[in-house]
Amino acid sequence: MDTYYSEQSKVTSADLLWKGAVIGCLIIKPFMFYGLMDIRINLLFLWASTALILVLLFGCFKNAWIPYVLYGVLSLLMFLDVTFNAYFNSYLSINDAGSIRFLPEVLDMVSEVIRPEFWLLFIDLPLIAFVLAKTGFNWNRRKWPQAVLLTWVISFLLLGSVSLSSSLRSAGNLEFFSAHIKDMLQSTTGFGKQDIELLGTFHYSIDKGRQDELFGIAKGRDLIVIQVESLQDFVIDREYEAQEITPVLNSLIRERGTLYFDHYYMQIGAGNTSDAEFATNNSIYGSEKSYTYDLYKNNSFRGLPILLKEAGYSTVAMHGYEGGFWNRCEMYPSLGFDTFIDCEGYEPTATHGWGILDEEFYLQSVEYLKKQSRPFYSFMISLSNHTPFEMEKKYCRLKLSKEHRNTRFGNYLNSTAYTDYAIGVLLDALKEAGLYENSIIAIYGDHFGLTIKDGNNEELMTEFLGKPYCFDEMANVPLIIHIPREIINERVSIAGGQLDFMPTMAYLMGFENLDTVYLGQNLIKAEEGFVAQNRYAPLGSFITNEIAFLMSSDNVFENGKAWFVETGEEAPLDGLVHLADRSAALIAVSEKYLEEDSIYGTLRANTAEEAGRRE
Repeated sequence: MDTYYSEQSKVTSADLLWKGAVIGCLIIKPFMFYGLMDIRINLLFLWASTALILVLLFGCFKNAWIPYVLYGVLSLLMFLDVTFNAYFNSYLSINDAGSIRFLPEVLDMVSEVIRPEFWLLFIDLPLIAFVLAKTGFNWNRRKWPQAVLLTWVISFLLLGSVSLSSSLRSAGNLEFFSAHIKDMLQSTTGFGKQDIELLGTFHYSIDKGRQDELFGIAKGRDLIVIQVESLQDFVIDREYEAQEITPVLNSLIRERGTLYFDHYYMQIGAGNTSDAEFATNNSIYGSEKSYTYDLYKNNSFRGLPILLKEAGYSTVAMHGYEGGFWNRCEMYPSLGFDTFIDCEGYEPTATHGWGILDEEFYLQSVEYLKKQSRPFYSFMISLSNHTPFEMEKKYCRLKLSKEHRNTRFGNYLNSTAYTDYAIGVLLDALKEAGLYENSIIAIYGDHFGLTIKDGNNEELMTEFLGKPYCFDEMANVPLIIHIPREIINERVSIAGGQLDFMPTMAYLMGFENLDTVYLGQNLIKAEEGFVAQNRYAPLGSFITNEIAFLMSSDNVFENGKAWFVETGEEAPLDGLVHLADRSAALIAVSEKYLEEDSIYGTLRANTAEEAGRRE
């Protein structure tokens, strides 16, 4: 009898040791996860909450292999979160997963952001499997207390995410389980969302004043817009090792007839490049749910292509990649483009990366423009300056120092220098074809090329710029508008973004009124700059002429960070909360316009209201 109980006691002690090892893994995993997510706010509370949920999870099932499978799935989700966060600065959402079909095309980008330490999230799975196989890991026979406690903890965190208490809201928005359950509920039921009233059309005027010199200056001209892949503003008018990075664009900026907007920012949603196109042409944000060109391809739009068609323009979009990517082939007709020429319309005489080389793309595009009915609106999307920015030696135009060779920073500088050269090829081709003199040419970047979180970009860029490489510098893309034969030459430093392109261009092209819904402003007449940011910045982030504000990842204003645009030095948060609310409201309003397909309905309501006032 004594021997029997002694043996039983030994077995129990061994089981406890193995169980302790498993519990240790469950406790360590959340701490590792939040470290990889770079989350420091309420870290101890978040770690304790997630660890408790994981421990309770293993205590809620009699068969321990069930929670093990769930734990494996959760480990995979954590891995996807930290990978997504390394590029997009947020948790992976259900809506983001809608773009998974484009993974093969962006696999090189994904592989670049995965760091070796991310794989540590799977390191405990073999150990736990060994323990389960050896001991069965029977917690106890009465599982309902653990199940009740698990439900209570998750409910507490979930309700905390919509609480008025900033501490609870912070924890609820950042905790792993709460964040994903909230995302799931919002995607299916609208949980936690507030009702948003749609805005009327922004005021568009041509009041007498200094700016009237520019009103209609490009009326009747062919409009040629070039959206340049990954072109950031910091390369403009800057040298690297005594080598001019963008001599063509620098020369264009100095020419008569040019307006250069040097504080112009990307405003993109889940569709990245395609949302830059969408915001530029429609003055509405791309969707945060998934890529706009698929979700809302059947909506009715009234953006720049349609407005110009009504003014007698033919409209054509050109891109040297597959027409089905981002669903452009279906969306462009809805946006108002008569013709879309994709890779099938180009001879791949020279290729690089994703497709036809930029200089070949431009030369062949000009051949199409020669046959285009005039006046025309031509929207071109470049391709060569795409991550990972590795150029064949024959296309490299800069000599890099040893420390910058084979870095993303060095590759980007050389790729951008080639991109600048290719734009020069386009301008020369337009002149030779007789299409240059009577045109208005707009060149802008779609989004950043060097993300802060990728490798040593932040360190190298801070050294190169002589100030901190912050989000606003990353999001800053140039806008250059050139009107040949005109005497103007201005540098416009008001804060603006891609939503401002349509009303600004409409002013230059002489639209007496702008009878559509738009959320941007005419930068030529605007008195104050304001750029609401989304996607790569938490909701509520914004940039003004002087201040940039990045909302905290827990969506609590007091935990956010503000800094001065010119110096990068920290700025006080006093008086900024209403701007954060304004930024979040603009994004929400834009999303609602898309969800309800209400642009034309809003226009009719505004027209009726205006008629009533006149009576």
